[in-house]
Amino acid sequence: MFAKDKETSEAVYALKTKIDAEYESMREAWWNMTPDELIENSGMIAAAKFIKENIESCVSAAQAECLASISDPLNTLIESMNFRYDAHGIEDIKRSCNQLFNESFKEELETVDEIEQDEGMIMQ
Repeated sequence: MFAKDKETSEAVYALKTKIDAEYESMREAWWNMTPDELIENSGMIAAAKFIKENIESCVSAAQAECLASISDPLNTLIESMNFRYDAHGIEDIKRSCNQLFNESFKEELETVDEIEQDEGMIMQ
């Protein structure tokens, strides 16, 4: 997707410069985090590092210009990545697991009830 023409190079360079500055600002905040906070934010930190290191090969001139016009392009991209790769979110995953468990448990109970009813009908 990355073309090496002058327009693209300038747009990507402007975006990269902005992302680098935002990354350094975030990095300073990370130094002040406790170990628990670092662990809690590890996904965001990994995403920030990945974006910083790979943005040049991932955007066109138009995309770079659009992202550079945003006040916090790195944070915007991090949120986009988090949404894309964790689209349901933890709460939705928990809710889905609970629903699945409840449905499975309900089916199991119904099966047990049917077996007990059938066994109760057997004459000996």
